Amino acid sequence: MVEKTVGELLEPLVREGGVLANELRLLIYLVVRVRGRCTWSQILADVEKATGRRVNPNALSFHLKLLLDSGLVSKESAEYAAGREPALKPEILAQAAEGVRTLLGRDAA
Repeated sequence: MVEKTVGELLEPLVREGGVLANELRLLIYLVVRVRGRCTWSQILADVEKATGRRVNPNALSFHLKLLLDSGLVSKESAEYAAGREPALKPEILAQAAEGVRTLLGRDAA
């Protein structure tokens, strides 16, 4: 099986629109969802690993704030966690989360 790129993995979800219509923001959400609870630094490291490039810390903070404001991500103390479920097709969301797990080298839960 040929592994998909980050863009190919996220494209069906980005098309759905809303707050997750931005590829970087969607990737950040999926990293938080896959990790469970995580710090800002862990999110940054995982997003950089998944994309293979450096991510501007200000961009990460901006997108995390939008995710927090939308309720898709919550924050308790210094840790972020997935919040409410997005209004997306569950099977597409699960497939994208599985792809992110693979990109990050984590076994599927």
